[in-house]
Amino acid sequence: GPGWGRAEEMAADAFAEAWIGRSRFQGDPADLGAVGAWLRGIAMNLARTARRKRRSHETVSEDLAMPLSPEADPRQERLREAFEGLKTEHQNILRMYYLEETGTREVAALLGLTQKAVENRLYQARKALRTKVGPRESTEVKS
Repeated sequence: GPGWGRAEEMAADAFAEAWIGRSRFQGDPADLGAVGAWLRGIAMNLARTARRKRRSHETVSEDLAMPLSPEADPRQERLREAFEGLKTEHQNILRMYYLEETGTREVAALLGLTQKAVENRLYQARKALRTKVGPRESTEVKS
């Protein structure tokens, strides 16, 4: 597995998800077998989602890859400045979703919004960031 630290984090996420969705639990809360099966199901779904998300992020990593120092690539500094120029709500939603890798459902629960509202805010934040960063520089070599 991913190690104890990640396992503890996944367990905490499963309990948090169970608490958020407790109204959907159909069994008897006193039945430890039913509760355990429900929690295992939630944990399995979270693990599956995390794997899918990792694969998804790997496919777009070329577009998002940034060097370690601004001297190596001026795009990093331009992106940082554009990010800092965003409204705080846009910065927060982008940070939660991309940097903290929090899913839209969890972001919605944390912010007290619907999942659709979170998806809309993500769209608006990405749009604002693209506008501030400006057009993409071509990486093609012209001869």
